[in-house]
Amino acid sequence: MGEIPILELREVTKRFGGITAVDRVSLKVPANGIIGLIGPNGSGKSVTFDCIMGLLQADAGDILLKGESIRALSADGIGRRGIGRTFQVCRVLHGMTVLENLMVMTQARGLGENLALVFRRRLLGRSDAYARRKALALLDDVGLRLWQDELASNLSYGQQKLLSFAAILAAEPAPELILLDEIAAGVNPTMVNSLVDYIRNYRARGRAFLIIEHDMKVIMNICDEVVVLDHGRLIAHGAPRHVQEDPRVIEAYFGR
Repeated sequence: MGEIPILELREVTKRFGGITAVDRVSLKVPANGIIGLIGPNGSGKSVTFDCIMGLLQADAGDILLKGESIRALSADGIGRRGIGRTFQVCRVLHGMTVLENLMVMTQARGLGENLALVFRRRLLGRSDAYARRKALALLDDVGLRLWQDELASNLSYGQQKLLSFAAILAAEPAPELILLDEIAAGVNPTMVNSLVDYIRNYRARGRAFLIIEHDMKVIMNICDEVVVLDHGRLIAHGAPRHVQEDPRVIEAYFGR
């Protein structure tokens, strides 16, 4: 009997009226694995992420974390089980410093930006040496220590992506599975290389990743396996080089 995957989707389906956005999608993310989820725009990738995170309720199928169904859990409940996610658009707390962003996240998983600002004094007033140590260690890990006292809004877009990645890692409890949604989009090549290094580093520390990404260089260089969606259906999966050469994948991206 094989090892239980950290995440498993079993024929997950999500409909919006008469449109089936995700159509019986099954996939597995092994412990310490890095799996790519790719496909043309509108293929159902982000909807799949939203179903995993509890932001949308799947209409059919099941979602299992370490062998236990999480399909009926709230988004907060799923986060507390050890899943974190970044979004296509950076979600950093612009009115706080870089260090404050991470200190807040150690105590307030899931707070939106406005709510976090309202409770800023209370949250940081409760902060202890542990929260500061953890935040500073993460800033060292992602190369942002020099900017710890800078407002997050003053960072470059690539640095904000790094901060959003670190914020997921700062959350309590620390996530074992991280969903990355176009982490490399709009980021210069040097910063992309740094992001890839950080992902590999955290994989070595026991994290698993499911990655949506349009940058095929990133997907091909970092993923163990790639899953391809088209019009909500899984059309191919396997080793990156095999998927890249699959006629169904080429057709989905470029047409006949």
